[in-house]
Formats: sequence, C-alpha cells, structure tokens
Amino acid sequence: MLGIDPKVAQHHLNIEPTARPVKQRPRKFAPDRQKAIEREVARLLNAPPTSCRSALPLGPRQSSHPRWSTQPFGSSSTKMSRRSID
Repeated sequence: MLGIDPKVAQHHLNIEPTARPVKQRPRKFAPDRQKAIEREVARLLNAPPTSCRSALPLGPRQSSHPRWSTQPFGSSSTKMSRRSID
C-alpha cells in the first residue's frame, strides 16, 4: 500500500514459487439467473460510489484498526453477517 513503510506491514502470498497459474473454467448459470446477474452488475456499476468513512464515530483519520460488526444493518436483519469497518 502506498504510504506504508514495508518494515511496518507488507503483503505476501504464501504460494509455491514454481507454481503456474491455472485458469478456472467460467461458471454457467441458468438463462434467467444470468439475466438477473447482468442487471445487478449493471446497476452496481452505474451506482454512485459509497464510503463508510463518513459514518465512522471516530472519523477517517482516527480509525486505524478494522472493527467487526455482527449487525451492520441494525437488529431488523435476520441473517448473521460479519463486516469489516476500516
């Protein structure tokens, strides 16, 4: 990441150096599902960008560690989910 000293944090993938990349086969969906997927992708690509940094209680500069939220959408959500908030 730009602006972070590599002595502090560095990304490393633990893979075999001699391993060759393998292309995965494309997934096939039913035609009705494929159309729904295409509509959703188009909707997301045309949507305005969002940022959760403005909603943080500490502000964007004071937040340095991710926090886990088990109910990011309030108690009305019935599904248990984990979200990382920067």
